[in-house]
Amino acid sequence: DDDELRAESLPTLDALATFLQNHPDIVRLEVQGHTDDRGLEVGRPLGMARATTIVEGLVARGVDGARLYACGYGALRPRVSGTSQVARAANRRIELVVRAEGATCNPQAP
Repeated sequence: DDDELRAESLPTLDALATFLQNHPDIVRLEVQGHTDDRGLEVGRPLGMARATTIVEGLVARGVDGARLYACGYGALRPRVSGTSQVARAANRRIELVVRAEGATCNPQAP
């Protein structure tokens, strides 16, 4: 598990950058990095590193960085419960959430 952007993810990142450029009404976007339950002590930093990679990729594609912020959630908000390989894979993800102007990272908030 790392924070490198995979080649198969590049078309999705390109599409997201285009979408954001075409929707300037989205003034603040939280890029959330989630991890599985293994290595809880590194989960939040890894989630943050993954989210930061996405933010950097969007900025490199012309999206105004002031509209974006990364937030590492680690294993705090699993998508599915369990410790199976399938459950862990489902919990390793990036989520995008449109927020109000001025919003900042707060993993403890609902």
